[in-house]
Amino acid sequence: MQQSEKKTKIILWAVIAAAVIGCALWLLLPHGGTTDCTAEIWIDGKMVRSIYLPQAQDEDIPLTAYGKEVLLQVKNHRIAFITSDCPDHVCIKNGWLAREGEQAICLPNRVSVILTDGSTVPVELD
Repeated sequence: MQQSEKKTKIILWAVIAAAVIGCALWLLLPHGGTTDCTAEIWIDGKMVRSIYLPQAQDEDIPLTAYGKEVLLQVKNHRIAFITSDCPDHVCIKNGWLAREGEQAICLPNRVSVILTDGSTVPVELD
């Protein structure tokens, strides 16, 4: 094997190793959105509650007082739909929300949870 072929193979393997390490870091490290966020609970187009997740205590949030058979849960500074009487349960399948920009919506119940930076100004819809 010639010296130039050895150098080429070494360079090729170094590039492959760098690409594999870069992909692994991208997959393992968090990206997109910050975890310093506020969960806003919206029902029928009105924000009914906001929860600053970094300081939130674990709790269950039933929405029956708003006429919705929906249960939200805050746990480990995250929030999720736990139960809903909607037919397809897409809202529950969204899982736990923890980063700014994430959201889960239950269309049949007109309930949404949106994670923001906390600067949203509630708007009353007629």
